[in-house]
This record gives sequence, C-alpha cells and structure tokens, in this order.
Amino acid sequence: MKGISLNYQKESYSSGCSPLSPDVSKEYYKRTNRIKRGLYKENNTIYNSDSVGAYNIMRIYRKEKGIEITMPIKGLSNPKVINVSV
Repeated sequence: MKGISLNYQKESYSSGCSPLSPDVSKEYYKRTNRIKRGLYKENNTIYNSDSVGAYNIMRIYRKEKGIEITMPIKGLSNPKVINVSV
C-alpha cells in the first residue's frame, strides 16, 4: 500500500553452506561447520552464522532472479563476542 514490495524467499540450506561454496544447496551443506550457536567455521575462518545465512539467502534470491552474484563476503568473518550480564 505504501509502495514497499515484499519478496518471499526459501531459505533451505542457507545457514549450513559456506559463503564461499559455488551454490547454496544440499550438496554443499555441512552441518558440522556450525561449531557453536551463532558461529560457522570453515577452514580456519570463523563467521557469524546469522550473517552467513542472510548472505546465502541473498545469493539464492539473486540466482533465482538471474542477477549476477558479485557480492563480497568481507565483514562476515571474525565476529566479536560481547558478554552482557543482567
């Protein structure tokens, strides 16, 4: 109603595929790379798993729409841990 479009996007395998994998699919899904809640590790690089999931959902969307995938993965690795006490 306000000119905002909403696109529904499947998210299958998005949080378990590496952002460096050729595709986001069951073939590249590795559950063991989710080392801890919130962390995804591949080789010696640690990523924020929510960021990896969001990045991969965007990859899926762009592939389905036929948009070239040239998005950098800079900023997904080396997450900071902040402990908050209540």
